[in-house]
Amino acid sequence: MKVLKSFYDPVNSQVYKRGSEYECSDSKHIHKLAASGLIETPVIVINDEFPKHVGGGTFELSNGEKVRGKEAAEEAEKELRAG
Repeated sequence: MKVLKSFYDPVNSQVYKRGSEYECSDSKHIHKLAASGLIETPVIVINDEFPKHVGGGTFELSNGEKVRGKEAAEEAEKELRAG
């Protein structure tokens, strides 16, 4: 994500300058920075291919987790998408 305002990030112990790219694996921290106007708001891509049937009544969710049963997998995927 693009940095909109220069800031010091205590999580990464680094200074980010306006126009540079920001990366972090902590989604809560990213949303906090975006809400503060420091970085671009992240775009969430929803892949409608999930849950994927992988055989034997088992389905894979978009986060890689495997769930048994189609209805359980669809409900779990909805929860993932809702955040």
